[in-house]
Amino acid sequence: MPCGSCSSENRHLHDSNEELNAQLLHQCIGEGKSLLEGSSAGQSLAQELEHLTKEELLAQLKMERDVNFRLKQYVDRIIITILEKNPSLLEITVR
Repeated sequence: MPCGSCSSENRHLHDSNEELNAQLLHQCIGEGKSLLEGSSAGQSLAQELEHLTKEELLAQLKMERDVNFRLKQYVDRIIITILEKNPSLLEITVR
């Protein structure tokens, strides 16, 4: 393969990789926003739970645990992506 062809293919692959990374980031941000929007906004916990029965409270607890689990999975995926792409972002420097 001529050098010009390799260079062109390399450039094309690099551009495709950048586009896929941008799509992945956009998808992760969208997923994070949807997880956060799923929780009730503007109400305190006391207001939310004030009129609920025991069964409703247990159902609410289960729902909150599910959201918490999905948020943990989301954060884990972000950390793994950072570790694969640029682990220095997670380094803590002492000043």
